[in-house]
Amino acid sequence: MRNQNDNYRYGLERYRTPASRHTCPQCGRKRCFTYYVDRLTGEPIDPSCGRCDHEHSCGYHLRPREFFGERNGGCGSITPIPPTAPPLTLHLPSTLPAQCMGTETLLHTWLADCFGRETMERVARLYWLGQWSDHRTVYWQIDRRGRVRDGKIMDYLPNGHRNTERPPSWVFSELRRQGRYPAEAVTRKCLFGEHLLARTEGTVGLVESEKSAIYLACRFPQFTWVATGGCKALNAEVLTPLKGRRTVVYPDSGVHDEWAAVLSRVNGLEYCLHNFDYLPVNTDLVDVLTAQ
Repeated sequence: MRNQNDNYRYGLERYRTPASRHTCPQCGRKRCFTYYVDRLTGEPIDPSCGRCDHEHSCGYHLRPREFFGERNGGCGSITPIPPTAPPLTLHLPSTLPAQCMGTETLLHTWLADCFGRETMERVARLYWLGQWSDHRTVYWQIDRRGRVRDGKIMDYLPNGHRNTERPPSWVFSELRRQGRYPAEAVTRKCLFGEHLLARTEGTVGLVESEKSAIYLACRFPQFTWVATGGCKALNAEVLTPLKGRRTVVYPDSGVHDEWAAVLSRVNGLEYCLHNFDYLPVNTDLVDVLTAQ
């Protein structure tokens, strides 16, 4: 279903390269700020008009309507443009995860240090935890029907923390930049680990980050762990495969109410929602477990 905002003149700039992310005017961090652009010209509205990726620690978000309203006495307006055709939605080759299997990333090494190499390799095979050509980690999004929706590419430090100097990217975007897919083509995301729902039973654990799902799968293999891949990636569509499965939900601290609102809109979803909002913002279950 297309978002109704797609029919309006202004929208957030699509990620293409690290240069398409900018310095936040509020927190001052680099490569974390997305401009709103004019869809007719492709030009940014203003360096102040955009959204910071650090929605909990910073939270800066100036929308076009607010930007123009401030500059026109609150009487600004957004000009609609004619609706466009639905985007071309594609999947990646089913053979791609096997081609990218490897255990030489820093995340693999960290997991082996935590749980032993045998456990790490077992879970890596289970989730098709991949390795990009430059030794970054690939989290494949494979749905219940075995279709490869996309793969998130992330870089880590030796201590298992994300390398913030290298922002995440997507396999489909990388291949599209190489000319292997049409520029207008897109993918439709799903839960990380969704493919496991078709061949497992019992309780499912839902977390935000893919790394947390992998860590918890190593530590608590009696559960099936899946991840949204980000706070804003939680929606009714991606939660649909969880219907009929008892699900225990562990949101990061600071987003309990937001997740509760989304979960309540999914009919037939049986879940127990934990609340970590008494902890510092962005604390997740793995942070709690490793701090003990």
